[in-house]
Amino acid sequence: MALKIDDATLIPLIQHFYGYSGNDLNQTAVRLIGMQPLPAQAWLKIDLKVPYDWEADTIPSSFELQLGKSFSPSFGLYVDGLVGLGGDRPYDWGLGVGARFNY
Repeated sequence: MALKIDDATLIPLIQHFYGYSGNDLNQTAVRLIGMQPLPAQAWLKIDLKVPYDWEADTIPSSFELQLGKSFSPSFGLYVDGLVGLGGDRPYDWGLGVGARFNY
């Protein structure tokens, strides 16, 4: 269920990932995604991921901040800033660029 606040959207999720082909994957994740449209067909996205790894008994949390711009209804570009949270973080930090295709 998404929560709309003015033009912004807040999406709380609970996800579970399980490996069934021999991989040791068993995680339950709480995730909070926020999307804010900006002027000139741009957007701002935040994404907080707090998973619990049932196999390793760890919480490899992360936070992402994304700024993007749509150039058409089906194409946009974005930059990401990522940071790992806590003692079990999956990485320290990261930067990324990407393309978004809507079809």
